[in-house]
Amino acid sequence: MLNNSKKGLLLLIVATLFWSGNYICGRYLSPALPPTLLNTIRWAISALILFGMIRASKQKLPLFSKWKEFSLLGFIGIFVFSTLTYEGLTLVSASRAGMISALIPIFILLCIPIVLKEKVSSRAWIGSLISIVGFYFLFQSKEPDFG
Repeated sequence: MLNNSKKGLLLLIVATLFWSGNYICGRYLSPALPPTLLNTIRWAISALILFGMIRASKQKLPLFSKWKEFSLLGFIGIFVFSTLTYEGLTLVSASRAGMISALIPIFILLCIPIVLKEKVSSRAWIGSLISIVGFYFLFQSKEPDFG
């Protein structure tokens, strides 16, 4: 049996593999399918898997009572984001797209004081600075794009 920290690490690795696979598949399929169709297929499969998991756990979602919030978040966070990602993959390699999306948590960190009116710890800012420096070096590499 895995303890919580090992389980969390395993789940982070699995999430990373899924996200990187998303960019690779998106790059590979982008010449054959329009971004909106690719996005629809991807999220239809995800929705079926999620629905099966919810049914198996016998939990209920507040889908109907909070339909406005789910609709807005789904449209912006899933449909628009993924469609723009697949559209971008027609122009940028999968590896570069993955590096660019790695900046998303940093943008979220920058928005926290503005949107949530909360203070961000100095530790978080230091981690972000390290990430930005790493992103810069990766993005400036002269290695060929394989993506």
